[in-house]
Amino acid sequence: MGLRVLGIFSLLIVLSSCSIEKFATHKPDKVYAEAGVEKHIYTLSESEVNVRICGSGKDTILLVHGFGPLPYMQWSKQVDDLADGYVMIVPDLVYFGESHSTSKKFSPEFQASQLGELLDSLNVEQVNVIGLSYGGLISAYFAKIFPERTENVVLIDALSRYYTSELADSIARSFQRESILDLLIPVDQLAIKQIFSITYAKTPYMPKFIRKKVKEELYSNQREEKTNLIRYLLEHETEIHAYDFKLDKSVSIIWGEQDGFLPVSNGEALVNYYSGSLYTISNTGHVANIESADRVNELIREIIPNQ
Repeated sequence: MGLRVLGIFSLLIVLSSCSIEKFATHKPDKVYAEAGVEKHIYTLSESEVNVRICGSGKDTILLVHGFGPLPYMQWSKQVDDLADGYVMIVPDLVYFGESHSTSKKFSPEFQASQLGELLDSLNVEQVNVIGLSYGGLISAYFAKIFPERTENVVLIDALSRYYTSELADSIARSFQRESILDLLIPVDQLAIKQIFSITYAKTPYMPKFIRKKVKEELYSNQREEKTNLIRYLLEHETEIHAYDFKLDKSVSIIWGEQDGFLPVSNGEALVNYYSGSLYTISNTGHVANIESADRVNELIREIIPNQ
């Protein structure tokens, strides 16, 4: 017990004196490097998109991240486990990571269109698309806009036509916040703790001074643009709910049963909408691919058989 306390104390000393980003990305960078990652920035018609490509196999998977800083980190556990059987394309969506645009376009359709252009630049014809949270919504648009390029669709705790601004407001009010923006684009160190509490079934411990560094260092990237992305979703809620997302292909839904941001009822509604398959995971929150990576990876292998 004493050694454990000493280890935690030493870790906090290191974190207090070094770059949070450098510390947080050390292990994921090693995972990607071992998977043979190639990193490129492609200039598209209306944006510059950063992408990492790694792995090998007959099937290609497009991994579309959710909201949050350092987006490629969200998929490191999938890359670590699956890159020996699949080619994995891991882009930064526009306004995240190293991807930029001066277009001032913030719709999900725009994000999906840029993914299509990225595949053109990569000379990739077909992909299996897997989307997490906000990336799940983008993946649904992608599959609808580019049905001929889409094989399987996997949505993990996905933002969808069933999420409402009323639910977002209720989450914000539960933390005495005026808007969900105050959590997704953290305005203070306490917001980091609060968003983690609804993201994970078991909230990772993070001291106050570390939360402050996380807010200052990791959430400063393109804050205004990310704010506009969320505002677009809130202001165009009726339009998104009315959009025809129906597909003539397999759609699989993976959901954490303890998701505090997108309740499992959203996943059940999506399954009924798509006539798809629902896989719920116990003791798991909003980021099932991180919190229950082994189970999610097992499901991916079942959904996209590598034979």
